[in-house]
Parts: sequence; C-alpha cells; structure tokens
Amino acid sequence: MVNYLRKNEFITRSVVQSICGMTRTTATRQIRRLCEENVLVNKGLQKQPIYFFEGKKSRLMRIGLAWIASCRQKSACMLA
Repeated sequence: MVNYLRKNEFITRSVVQSICGMTRTTATRQIRRLCEENVLVNKGLQKQPIYFFEGKKSRLMRIGLAWIASCRQKSACMLA
C-alpha cells in the first residue's frame, strides 16, 4: 500500500483489498483507522470514497511499516 501511494495520488477500498488480500470488511476497517489517525482523508463522496494521503512522505514510511506488519499477507502488501 505504501508503494502504491508513492506512485498514485489516491487509493480506494477495492485497491486495498486486492493489494493486501483483505476482505471488504477488513479493508474498510483499516482505512477507517487510517482516517481516524489523519493519515488518509476521503475527498470523494460518502458512497464513492477516494482516499488521499495527508501529511509528509516520511510519515507515510513510518505508517507503511506499521501497515505491512499488521497486514495479513505481507508479501501482497509490498507488491504494489
């Protein structure tokens, strides 16, 4: 996910699902947690959310390491 956000401006729940091999519910829960921590912000619609990274790139790296550690399929998270 970190590499994906480095290369792309935004991410969606379905992308998180495919990158990390998570269920829809788990991906939504993880995104919600990142939004609560002010890492991601939804700049789309409530029913069509598009999440953008908020903050400095160095912060993205620290959060990315934590994300990878908590991801069920670590190798899938690092692919994109």
